[in-house]
Amino acid sequence: MELHTGYMLSDLIYGKSVEYVLPKLAKHMERFKVLMGFKVKRVESDFGSEFKGAVIDMLEKKKIRHVMKRTNAAIEAKNAHMQRSFWVVVAQKRSGWESSLNEAVVITNNTLNRTTGLAPVDAMKIVRQGGTVPLKRVKSYDMAKKKAYPLGTWLRALQKVRAKTSLGFKRYKGKTFT
Repeated sequence: MELHTGYMLSDLIYGKSVEYVLPKLAKHMERFKVLMGFKVKRVESDFGSEFKGAVIDMLEKKKIRHVMKRTNAAIEAKNAHMQRSFWVVVAQKRSGWESSLNEAVVITNNTLNRTTGLAPVDAMKIVRQGGTVPLKRVKSYDMAKKKAYPLGTWLRALQKVRAKTSLGFKRYKGKTFT
């Protein structure tokens, strides 16, 4: 995934070993080079063994900076979005795994991004033409400027957490109002 535009490429990999990951990673870097019009300068990954050894050698040979992160919220959020689209497509039983994955990636890349105000496909076109993708800036207000509810107004308040779930960072673990 290209972090600024949110553009995503995805492929089926039948294992997490270097021999499966290395050719796919090299292929995706070449595809991003064609899409953006310039070579990939930095690759971010987790600390998995599939991103060590031959992958590090390949990145050093191509003079690409490798940043290893414990977590990467942007990547995980995009992956979760793509997975939701993927399972919807799979449930329709129209085609096999690979074409369902490709369709889910197309859906993800054509979904409007709230940060940029553009779909990743449109943002990538701007990058390809040498432009920069603008970020939508939301005007922030001080808390005092917001309209407060008048004293005595009845409001819904959180009373209990959904049963059998612990608070986490997943959307389905949210709190409910009663």
